[in-house]
Amino acid sequence: MKSKPKTRKRKAKAASGRKETPKKTAPRADFGDPIDGFFEKQHPRLRAIFEELRRMVKGAG
Repeated sequence: MKSKPKTRKRKAKAASGRKETPKKTAPRADFGDPIDGFFEKQHPRLRAIFEELRRMVKGAG
């Protein structure tokens, strides 16, 4: 009775000492600007929803 030929298991490559740093995104140019213009552009039905959402956010903070 013949035995099965042995197969070599490959060793996992050793991880290099460097860790990948996540890429930092650029800051938004409009960060901190008033958002009133956004609300003015919305359809009246949506504007009512956004206004309520805005009140909720201000109340939470």
